[in-house]
Amino acid sequence: MVGEILLCTLGAAAVLVLCWLLLARLLLPMQTKQSFLVLPCRGDGDTMEQDCRAYLLLRSIGALQQPLLLVDSGLSEEGRRLAGLMTTLDSSIELCQPQALQDRLRYEAKD
Repeated sequence: MVGEILLCTLGAAAVLVLCWLLLARLLLPMQTKQSFLVLPCRGDGDTMEQDCRAYLLLRSIGALQQPLLLVDSGLSEEGRRLAGLMTTLDSSIELCQPQALQDRLRYEAKD
């Protein structure tokens, strides 16, 4: 009896996860090539690794297709080192300075 309840619960959870993944794949992705995500990073980048890994998870299930820009908004030396490590996780993660972001926004607006 307990085994049947556990099996049904696990089956229902699996169906919900599959539906969630399907909806994320169909409804959430932005199809435009001109958009990107911006993550301002400060100090030692305390939450940067967690944010980058969350981005990679969403990208792996197909919910995101845009690149992630880590913008140096006052990173310490340790923060810059961590940001450099994050850019090695995936080619879609880039580190840029605020001026480079402004230039990129101007360039994207002209297209």
